[in-house]
Amino acid sequence: MHSCPECGGRMEIRRITHDERHGGRLFSFTRVPAWVCVQCHAAYLDALVLEAIENRIAADVEPTTFERIPVYDLQEVAHG
Repeated sequence: MHSCPECGGRMEIRRITHDERHGGRLFSFTRVPAWVCVQCHAAYLDALVLEAIENRIAADVEPTTFERIPVYDLQEVAHG
């Protein structure tokens, strides 16, 4: 992948944090190799990376760490 499908910018491999929702649970993966646009910052994962994420979730592997995250409900915000 050499040009961004979103904006046409140049893509390069970087390590990102990727969050995945599965079965009502949130999984966070760090140091994930991804193609990232240097212009608009859109990120794309290769099929092998996605497969590794799915396998890790399916195998119910013990996570490296646990983090608490705040969750906010913005239902009260009016649509512009």
